[in-house]
Amino acid sequence: MDANQLPISESPARRMPRGLYWLAILSVVATTVLLVLGSLVTSFRVGMSDPIWPTEPWYLSTIDWKEHHRGFLIEHTHRLAGFTVGALISLLTLGIWWCIPHRRLRWVGLISVFVLLAIFGNFHRVMMKQVEEPRVVWPMGMIATMGLALVLALGSGLLAAFQKSNRTPLGLLSVVVLAAVMVQGLLGGLRVRLDALFGTDFALIHGSFASLVFALLLALTWSLRRASRNVAPAPLLPAVDRRKLRWQSVALVLFAFGQIVLGAMLRHYGSPLSQRLHLLNAFIVFGFATLIIKQMLIHPQTKKIFFWPCYLLMFFMTFQVVLGVEAWLGKFVQTNVELSIPREIDAAVRSSHSHLGLWIFGISVITWLMVRQLPAHTKKETYSDLPYHDVAPNPQETVSV
Repeated sequence: MDANQLPISESPARRMPRGLYWLAILSVVATTVLLVLGSLVTSFRVGMSDPIWPTEPWYLSTIDWKEHHRGFLIEHTHRLAGFTVGALISLLTLGIWWCIPHRRLRWVGLISVFVLLAIFGNFHRVMMKQVEEPRVVWPMGMIATMGLALVLALGSGLLAAFQKSNRTPLGLLSVVVLAAVMVQGLLGGLRVRLDALFGTDFALIHGSFASLVFALLLALTWSLRRASRNVAPAPLLPAVDRRKLRWQSVALVLFAFGQIVLGAMLRHYGSPLSQRLHLLNAFIVFGFATLIIKQMLIHPQTKKIFFWPCYLLMFFMTFQVVLGVEAWLGKFVQTNVELSIPREIDAAVRSSHSHLGLWIFGISVITWLMVRQLPAHTKKETYSDLPYHDVAPNPQETVSV
């Protein structure tokens, strides 16, 4: 029987092409550049250097660079990087769906994603015609069509996730990442068009949502890595240790994201409450990161698997503390810093501190995904089977897990 004629749940196992994984890596690199430029936009306060949105991707090639100030160029370079990331994620999503094993789901997903991209491009063209208009007129027909295409793509991805050939729901996750990138682009545009109405509120939402998009992209890249190569089976852990790692990793993800939101509030508003909460939450994030690193490295079954996320977390957390102190001193201690455009060194420190927080959040999400892959023992174990003990004082003693 042909593989495409099998029931959805019985399609044969199939690995993703290695090239998709490298395309995902390229997308992460491009997104990193985009986020660094976004941090510079906030640090230099140049988000409204050009109140016109949307603009063409090639807009920078049509102007004389000597006639525009630094903030204008940073803002439009940020927009160009956004177009680049959108194009890479679109190619990645189409490539993943092209490799979905089940033929009917593959074509429904491909057509849905293609229609979604086509309508979104036309939506951008319609919005460009309104750049001189005082009010935004939303093309509701296009929005409804995009919503329908998105629902079909998500539904196809959800059905594809139940195939035995899928180690991870790549189709579903790729559509979620693509939709998040589209929403992020719209939030950036609305931050420009509606600045007079909402002020910096949209800028805060735009910056905070960027961390979710980046974490989703890292999760997709990690999933593609697993799906494009043979992965060794995860070691069995005592259920009690697995439960500890699960709730600690979830707590780290939540508090790391909260730290990003509080940091955005601090950068945009600088209120005394946001200052206190950001500093307090930093200690909580550092504490949970330390707990997880200790739990993973001291456990012989998980030390090899979690080696790289643990050491990345240790390095980033240490460097983040140094950058946080410097950013705090530059923003609140130096005289009249808040009354003028910050110096280049201050902007670089603040942008680096903000961007490193995104990486800590992203690695926390990957750590949580890796913990979810760990199976737990379901049988009675001897004392010597439990972690942290090389010799059992009483060989007859057993412990139920």
